[in-house]
Amino acid sequence: MGCNCGSGRKVVVHEAHRADGTIKRYLTEREALADVAQHGGEYQQVTQTSR
Repeated sequence: MGCNCGSGRKVVVHEAHRADGTIKRYLTEREALADVAQHGGEYQQVTQTSR
C-alpha cells in the first residue's frame, strides 16, 4: 500500500494573541475575533498542513 506522506491537507487556524501573552486557537474567525474583543490583543490567521 502506498504512502500519503506528502499530501497533507491545509487547515486554517485562527489565533487570538491576548494582551497577557497567551495564545488561544480557534477553528472559526468569529470566535477568535470575539476573544480579542473581550480580552484585548491581536488576531492572526495561520495556515497549517495536517499530517
